[in-house]
Amino acid sequence: MDGYRHEVISADATRIGLLTAGAGPPLLLVHGGMGCIESWQPLWSTLTSRWRVTAMDRRGRGSSGDTGPYELGKEFRDVAAVAASMAGDGPVDVFGHSYGATCALGAAGKHRYAGLPCTSRQGRRPLRPAGGSA
Repeated sequence: MDGYRHEVISADATRIGLLTAGAGPPLLLVHGGMGCIESWQPLWSTLTSRWRVTAMDRRGRGSSGDTGPYELGKEFRDVAAVAASMAGDGPVDVFGHSYGATCALGAAGKHRYAGLPCTSRQGRRPLRPAGGSA
């Protein structure tokens, strides 16, 4: 996956690993379950052709650090910290998949998003441009 790797430090000083690529409105991707940034690979080129996409590794996964004990609220604060770091580019859209959607929804109380689509399944069909047929 192309892009540049960087990080944000969450409220509890945990390093949250990120990958950013593309140009356009900012879009944050939050993976589900035991996923990682690379879980977005099948959609990456399509998304980065229309948005400035930042995918995060949730805490304890991939390029992100972790601090114990686990608390769901820490994940909410992680997503909010990443979204806040992107807010200088304009309103942030957030796409959460599965458990990542739970984290994104929880963070919505801490950071205002431009939009928040969530899904329980990562795309099995090709993503179509707005106005395209399904």
